[in-house]
Amino acid sequence: MVGAVSAPDPFPETQPDPNNMAEAGQLFLLQPPAEGAMKLAGRRGGLQIRKQNKGKLAKFTAWDCFDGSVRSSGRLLVERGSKLHLLGPGYVLTQSAKRTGNFLHDLRAGPVKDALSSLFPLRCLLPAASGRLARKRYRFTWKQAGRGALVRWHFSGAFGSISLVEVLAEPGQPRDAAVQLLAALGADPAVPGDLYALLAPGRPVYMLKPPVPLAPEQPALEAAAAIIRSCLGVARQNEPGIAADLDTEFLHDYRISLRRIRSVLSLFKGVFSARDAARLKQAFSGLMDATGRLRDLDVYLLQREGFYARVPEQLHPGLDAMFRAFEAERQQGHQRFAQYLAGARYKRQITALQAEFAETAAIAPGPKAGRPALKLAQKLIWKRYSKVCRIAAGITADTPDSEVHELRINCKKLRYLMELFEPLFESAELKAVLKPLKRLQNTLGDFNDCSVQQAALLKFAGSPAATREIALSAGALIAVLHQNQRDARAMVGEKFQAFDSPETQSRFRAMFSG
Repeated sequence: MVGAVSAPDPFPETQPDPNNMAEAGQLFLLQPPAEGAMKLAGRRGGLQIRKQNKGKLAKFTAWDCFDGSVRSSGRLLVERGSKLHLLGPGYVLTQSAKRTGNFLHDLRAGPVKDALSSLFPLRCLLPAASGRLARKRYRFTWKQAGRGALVRWHFSGAFGSISLVEVLAEPGQPRDAAVQLLAALGADPAVPGDLYALLAPGRPVYMLKPPVPLAPEQPALEAAAAIIRSCLGVARQNEPGIAADLDTEFLHDYRISLRRIRSVLSLFKGVFSARDAARLKQAFSGLMDATGRLRDLDVYLLQREGFYARVPEQLHPGLDAMFRAFEAERQQGHQRFAQYLAGARYKRQITALQAEFAETAAIAPGPKAGRPALKLAQKLIWKRYSKVCRIAAGITADTPDSEVHELRINCKKLRYLMELFEPLFESAELKAVLKPLKRLQNTLGDFNDCSVQQAALLKFAGSPAATREIALSAGALIAVLHQNQRDARAMVGEKFQAFDSPETQSRFRAMFSG
């Protein structure tokens, strides 16, 4: 959405460097009933404050991604008229709001885009709150010498009224006096990102992996049901975004949630009855199967620039044709999947699955259903860790690719177990062993991605839709992917050695050997 053009702001924008805190403006929050006492102008001892403008009231929209990445970074992104403002801890950045869409790459070049560059490359911005915003500027003097300014950002709407006051002054007695004045009026130092909860009260905060309270002595069946219940809730939160095709991460998160559920059913052996475990695994595998091709196409389209960079320019026309075919297939695939999500059959199935794992539901127990969660976690993780080490130790340059794939699968299962049972272990210790595991897993993932993409491109190149031009470009890309796969495989040993260090072994033994 392109920001509407409005009349110029009545005072210049503040553009401090967020890395230079001496120049930055600290922000203070005022809420009712303190808001009613917001009488800044006047003289208080050696401090004199004069209003410079009335503060024109204009519509505003607060933006964030579905995953709350702006909010969680402690910042507030606001569009007002023709400007985008990013309010951070101790700074305000401003640039044009004109853009071609709501992804990061759609924003015009400017300080706001630069500051957000690491947050949401694959997520789109969504409106989080709206209302009206007035900004008033006050100059203040100390003992008749100009020393700085206060900028009041006053938000109003269905949420009531809230003010952020920006203090623009160098450190020293005049600034201290202004801060003391704000404290006397009921203001508190503000983290701008916290305003999302005030501007949109009741708006749920999305988390891909919300913490699930688990207790060491909790029965394993109860713990497993709680994890699955949480994952199902996350999957359902993503359904509207998938249907609206807002960004590809909605489908990605949906699939991650379903995959975590399947992992619980597969890895928590003996916790569920054999009959229910088989039935549920089949049900969730069916839900996953419906998403597979659509996700594959998303990945290919997201990697488009990388594909072009890997083949000579004279072969790019073939890639052009290939990606046009992918785009057409993806559009049709998304329409079918959106209809599937909206259909009565899917709604009945997913609702029934949620009912099976409701807190009041009784799930048929398996022989290990009553085992304490911590004891089960330790046994499962230690067993899987030992298997990973055994497989990795036997991999040489002559080992078949199938065994490298087996190592990847077991690393993935080990990571799932550790993340699913995370609340039962000390956070810092768990992160210390997860870090080298993730690095090993990333290398194995690169190896697998290259393998899967080669097979898919080879199949596409031989399909009726592939022209000779497409086949030539796909062939060149397959050759590059094959070399990348070889390179990734060559790094597996190095990454495993880092994961299998004496320090990591000691941590695994202390936490999981039981």
